[in-house]
Amino acid sequence: MEIYRFLPLTAIVILTTLSWRIEPSLRLAWIAAGIITTLCCLSDWLLLARLPQLGLSFGPVNAPLFMFNFIRLVPVSIVFPLIALAGQSWQRIFIVLVVSIFQVYFLVLAYSSLYIEPFRLTLTDLEIPNAPKFLLDRPLRILQLSDLHVEHITPRERSMIEEVNTLSPDLIVLTGDYINKSFLKNSQTLQETRQLLSRLHAAYGVYAINGNLDSPDIMTYLFKGLENIHVLNDEIVPISFPGGSLYLVGVTTIDFNRDYMQIESLLPELPSNAYSLLLYHYPERVDIASTFGVNIFLAGDTHGGQVRLPLVGPVAVAHSDNRYIMGQYQVGLTTLYVSRGLGMQGGMWPRMRFDCPPEMVLVSLGK
Repeated sequence: MEIYRFLPLTAIVILTTLSWRIEPSLRLAWIAAGIITTLCCLSDWLLLARLPQLGLSFGPVNAPLFMFNFIRLVPVSIVFPLIALAGQSWQRIFIVLVVSIFQVYFLVLAYSSLYIEPFRLTLTDLEIPNAPKFLLDRPLRILQLSDLHVEHITPRERSMIEEVNTLSPDLIVLTGDYINKSFLKNSQTLQETRQLLSRLHAAYGVYAINGNLDSPDIMTYLFKGLENIHVLNDEIVPISFPGGSLYLVGVTTIDFNRDYMQIESLLPELPSNAYSLLLYHYPERVDIASTFGVNIFLAGDTHGGQVRLPLVGPVAVAHSDNRYIMGQYQVGLTTLYVSRGLGMQGGMWPRMRFDCPPEMVLVSLGK
């Protein structure tokens, strides 16, 4: 494990040291391209290794470093032959300049994606003006928090609590995945997450459902005894406001087939003409919600792709056939919003976001 992460770097070093066997006029350009790439590879390692030391994220170093170095190796494997074919010195200088710009630019992007964007907490306003006027003097404000994926408490979680306190929403809904999958058995993480959740308060309550990572044991540990949060397990809860009742439908995530059957059995229990808000971790079955006339469907799971590349789109999507990656969708009478979430993928994935910052969603119902 300690060796394989440096395989791409090793290949670059070997190619660079072979420069003595090529024509002297090509040697300087060849060595320059190799040294610049090598230094950037080592910088990748430093960026990844410093994250846990700084208390920012706590993922592995080996697999992400291999990914980064492999990406760097691809242009270098093209550049070295081009240098050998270059007939003029200005051509060799141009080739080295291009590869240098790429390697440095990738380093800047890596830094931003690891150190800046994961902590650039954003707030999305979702206004539903045609909703009932639940509060007589202003819109009802519902804050959605999704996919916290807590490893340990970092500046992101602290900013979230500060922002929640500043917003002072009327209602808070949590749409699952509270612990990063690499930390599901970490007792310190569980304790820190429970303490984090205990700090969430809203005038009309805090309601939560589980996500695909939240087993019954984890949900029990996190929420048992927290009087500030009501966990919805396949149930409908009406919440009374001065201007009428909002019906929350909370569906437990167990497996797709069971969940879909549960959605189909729960939704017919809604009173006719009820204004309803469905909470379910996966966004796929918005078609069922639309069939039964659900007004709003809040989901998460996808992280918005987490890394979104130009022309390629989302990279780290849990379900590749998912048509609903992030943002607002209108399916019949149902408004679906898929949150980018707050945390990041666990396992071998680098703890990074690119063109996909963490998100809280503030839903405003009524004018």
